[in-house]
Amino acid sequence: MAHQASKLILVVEDEPDLQRLLKLFLERSGYAVTTADNGLIALEKLSHTVPDLVITDIMMPEMNGIELIREMKKNDDWANIPVVVTSAMIAEPEITVLSDKYLNKPVAISTLRRTLSTMLS
Repeated sequence: MAHQASKLILVVEDEPDLQRLLKLFLERSGYAVTTADNGLIALEKLSHTVPDLVITDIMMPEMNGIELIREMKKNDDWANIPVVVTSAMIAEPEITVLSDKYLNKPVAISTLRRTLSTMLS
């Protein structure tokens, strides 16, 4: 899947094992990946590199996923970056309005692969 190598995905996940698993899966699928443990770290990374897509959890310390998406929408450089939310929470209306796609955890790899393929094509 060499055509995806130029696509950069930012994974924002505070659970270390899940973050590593997502990074490994995405890299093996041909994507470039950068990670952040929470929304504040993600904003810092966004200020240096603009990814093609963001995958974020909702419940995180420091700055949660909803706050991260709100901050992204305020910045012209980041407002149009597609955002996939992964969460074990039931999707609240605000989450579905702010994000481009909502996936319940645990996320099936096949579902994530289809979602990314559609959103990054």
